[in-house]
Parts: sequence; C-alpha cells; structure tokens
Amino acid sequence: MKLVGLGALDKALKKHIKDFKLTLAEKRRLAITTLVQELAINIPVWSGRTIESIRIANSPVYAALQGAPSPTDSLGEQNRASATAEALAQVAKANYMPERKVFLTIHSEAWGLVEIAQAPRPGAARNKAVVSQLAIAAMKAKHPYVR
Repeated sequence: MKLVGLGALDKALKKHIKDFKLTLAEKRRLAITTLVQELAINIPVWSGRTIESIRIANSPVYAALQGAPSPTDSLGEQNRASATAEALAQVAKANYMPERKVFLTIHSEAWGLVEIAQAPRPGAARNKAVVSQLAIAAMKAKHPYVR
C-alpha cells in the first residue's frame, strides 16, 4: 500500500495547530484583560499609582514607578480612568502564545496594604475585600476555561 498526499496532510495539520494556538493566545489575552479590569475596579484609588503599577510581561517585571505617590485622596476617583488605561496598555505588550509564560506584576509600595484593606492606613480603607481574590473570581466567572 502506498500513501500519497502526506505533504498536504502535514501542511493542513500544521495550519490547524497554528490556528489552535492563536485561539488559545486570544483566550489568554481576553482573560488577562478581564483580570486587569477587575483589579482596576476593585483597587481603591488615591493617587492611582497602584493601578498604574500593574505590568503584564513574559518575564517578571520589578521596576517601580518613579516619583512619590500622592499623600491625599482628593483626586482618587478622578485618577482611576487614566490609571486603568495605563494598566490596560500593558496587556498589549505580552506574547500570549501557549508556550510562553505571562506574568502580572504589581510593584507598588501600597499593594500589600491594599490587599489586606489597610491602605492608606488601618481603618481608612475604601475596600474591605481581598482585591486579588475578587478579580480572580470575576475573571473565572467570565472565562470558564480558566482554572
């Protein structure tokens, strides 16, 4: 028995694999976008620096933002939109192909306090919930393929 057309079969299989990887990459990008959006919604905003410090990359990013954070919350909610836009701009910078790792890094001196509802000082937090858990739960609800 002689098999013919294996070159065409190989080409077709490679195309299907490539299409499948692109579909997975798009699903990963959508899930990460949702995660960043949910973090931005739930992080209490004073200066916006914590939201701005969200970084998405294919390796961990530990670069701190330059400049001192704002000591007041007088412009808090007004800063949310621009800080969120900066964080979402980071989503486009990563490669979401399945063989690549994707890291979300929040390098903010306030993050630890935000996460335990102690920012800007104990008893003064705007959000009493664990911000990352809220964001992860919302992402999983919107993207059930995420485990």
